[in-house]
Amino acid sequence: MTTSKTQRDENSAQTLVQTVGGMGMNVTLGIQLALSWVIFIGGGVWLDRRRGGGLAFTLLGLVLGLTFLGYEVWKIIRQNSVSAAPGSTGGDSPKPEGRQ
Repeated sequence: MTTSKTQRDENSAQTLVQTVGGMGMNVTLGIQLALSWVIFIGGGVWLDRRRGGGLAFTLLGLVLGLTFLGYEVWKIIRQNSVSAAPGSTGGDSPKPEGRQ
């Protein structure tokens, strides 16, 4: 089966939109990674220095930062699994052909 140039262009445009959307999600996750480490671990180091040494707050900041990132990844996975589920209204589901 051959496809027309218009159909190929539409498929290319949809692929580009999906790719750019995925890149945006990756950039957002990277920024959240950096900020959570600066805030949680940096705050823990600052508190440890202010209290006279030790690693308790630094380790607590590490655990809180990793927990935050785990939650953000879980939200992304949940969002993608809902949009890919059969019968969902997500952008990845094929449109019925025939009637308009």
